Amino acid sequence: MTTRPADTTATDGRDRSSPHAYDVGLLLLSLVPGLALAAHGAQKLFGWFGGGGIEGTGQFLAMSGCPSGEAMAVIAGLTETLGGPHRLVYGVAAVVLAGLVLLIRN
Repeated sequence: MTTRPADTTATDGRDRSSPHAYDVGLLLLSLVPGLALAAHGAQKLFGWFGGGGIEGTGQFLAMSGCPSGEAMAVIAGLTETLGGPHRLVYGVAAVVLAGLVLLIRN
């Protein structure tokens, strides 16, 4: 059972909220962090978007006290670059599956 804010019912008793608005909201909550995570990983790996690349990130990590700065930069970059699209795929799949459940219920 989903709960909705109390003010979604109009004075004539009709529901003003749209179930599609919830789906769009969930999609945006998956897309925005997923794309940001992938872009941040691309900064570490490739130096895109003004990033330091593996060498710059490795130097930063070494100065911060991490052993094997460049190896850790590769691990961090791959985790973020691959984790972003992974989040996108599962976020979109969750919205699609939720929509299918609604279709089956109605």
